[in-house]
Amino acid sequence: MPEALAPGWAAAGEPRLVSVALCTYNGGRYIDEQIASVLAQRDVNLEVVVCDDGSTDDTCARVQAWAERDARLRLRRNARRLGFSANFAQAMVHCRGEFIAPCDQDDRWHADKLALLLGHIGEASLCYCDSALVDEQGRPLGQRLSDRTGMYSGRGVLPLCFWNSVSGHAMLFRRALLDKAWPFPADGFHDWWLAAAAASQDGVRYLAQPLVDYRQHERSQTDVAQRRAGARDSWRIYERRARWLHALARLPGADQAYCRRLGELWSARARQWFCPALCRHLADRSDELMRLNRRERFARFALKQFFGQRWRRRS
Repeated sequence: MPEALAPGWAAAGEPRLVSVALCTYNGGRYIDEQIASVLAQRDVNLEVVVCDDGSTDDTCARVQAWAERDARLRLRRNARRLGFSANFAQAMVHCRGEFIAPCDQDDRWHADKLALLLGHIGEASLCYCDSALVDEQGRPLGQRLSDRTGMYSGRGVLPLCFWNSVSGHAMLFRRALLDKAWPFPADGFHDWWLAAAAASQDGVRYLAQPLVDYRQHERSQTDVAQRRAGARDSWRIYERRARWLHALARLPGADQAYCRRLGELWSARARQWFCPALCRHLADRSDELMRLNRRERFARFALKQFFGQRWRRRS
């Protein structure tokens, strides 16, 4: 792990320190609103670590102005561009709190978000809440993230093999989880990986209350509201999934052997026309694998995996 600051433990009678890892890149349009909502968190001992990944707009100037007014916030600038997930990893290792909350630059937090998550986490490694979708101007879209997907809670990584509901902007996790999760997969999503690592440790808890206004716009990292159209690169998706499944097989726990075999069968699709062995393996644990998918039944999902990648190579 890169050199990190020593964790900060609260003095007797003082609330436990919660660190917000806020990552920025050309986020000047929304950053003031987000920082204001973070610094307005109630009933928590707070620090805010802002890690900028080479912004060329006025993001850093805006953040610095906040830092000069509020000592709880400090700004770090990367010497070179790291990319989305690596920038979050960099911010997290410089957090001193017993708990860490990742933070996007363009959302808006409810004032009791951190206090409620802190009160709900119990003995789990990670806790997260629901999110309300809003548009570019912050106007409600009339949807929650939970309207689109099942929400994960518990232990075991199988529900996270193909889908994820544990978004970084909605989570709070114990800093000790960072040691268990390191290193992050090179091209994966940091929040997917933290969720999987937590599920393989002391588990994930879900708070069924929207505590974040999750802004959807043309530069959003994820298009949850599906407002952007575009062709999907099936080969890239397939290869990325193979790397993800192999990464899951590194995590300890009862699912490790199953994930290892799943990764092997998935990788074998590259040279196969048909994949009956993969479908049989998926069927063995179908209830767990499909737990977050509200859009299709297992039979439809398995049928798509029955055909190997050689069909796509031929075309």
